[in-house]
Amino acid sequence: MDHDQIWKEVLTEFFGEFMELFFPRIAEQIDLSTVEFSNPELFADPPTGDVRRPDLVAEVACRDGQRELIAIHVEVQSGRDPEMDRRMWEYYCLLRFRKKLPVLPIVLYLAPGRAGLALETYREELFGDTYCTLRYWAVALPSFEAAQFLNSANLLAPAVSALMRPGQLEPAQHKLEALRAVAAAQTNEARRYILAGVVGAYMVLSDEQEAVFAQLAAMRPDTEVTSMVNIFEQKGIEKGIEQGIEKGIAEGIAEGIERGIAEGLLAGQRRSLLAQMRSKLGELPEHVTARIQGISDPERLDALLVAILKADKLEEMTALM
Repeated sequence: MDHDQIWKEVLTEFFGEFMELFFPRIAEQIDLSTVEFSNPELFADPPTGDVRRPDLVAEVACRDGQRELIAIHVEVQSGRDPEMDRRMWEYYCLLRFRKKLPVLPIVLYLAPGRAGLALETYREELFGDTYCTLRYWAVALPSFEAAQFLNSANLLAPAVSALMRPGQLEPAQHKLEALRAVAAAQTNEARRYILAGVVGAYMVLSDEQEAVFAQLAAMRPDTEVTSMVNIFEQKGIEKGIEQGIEKGIAEGIAEGIERGIAEGLLAGQRRSLLAQMRSKLGELPEHVTARIQGISDPERLDALLVAILKADKLEEMTALM
């Protein structure tokens, strides 16, 4: 999974919501309508030294009148890194030198092992004395409880709950509630699908939980949620692309990419159809399962996925196969 690309898109589109959700005190002191993003290349040892590419750098105006602009640096970290303190120090020094602005450093952790929200400290010491200190914010999503974020009015909150502790929620219920909250968000369709993409990427259910998810969704039909599920659960686009790229490299031809995408799409459609049919109609006979597994026409599978929403008997479905 390309975490950097996912979160660069999310944080760029929902930067204001991110700051308001985790740093409300700071958000009140900056003018979020003035945010401008940059993608600087920072040279540790110019002109030929290593290049540092921060994940996200935003310049924003302040409201207090004491300074015009500050730079906010967000680094996304998918796993533990014992060198994180030093890396943030290097980023800070390079950005401060390059931008000539005060820098607010933040690390967004996607993996467990840190407190939910904390100020971390890096120190440069010599002979027992501290000469330089850097404090930076750390936001560890897996350390938060999902429930309070699912019910938040903040647009970003239900989506990022996908990486949080579910608490009393079963995985299928958690995913359904997250998608429902995203579907109800007062924003445009493009932004809703960015948020739904986070839920789809980070809440991958087992086959058993997929069946539970389909059953829960059928109990309270929701057109918007069904549409999102069709995209992120049926088509399997990301998996198909990965499989296609691997085959293309192995075989040395572009045909592998197209075949992988098609196979991923069809597999996702079949899987979703079977889960929804079992949820509404009970356990399926082997010959029905085999017939569905043998369908290779995506349009035909799409028609069956629409039909199962209204079908009450197995015969209604088999007549369409």
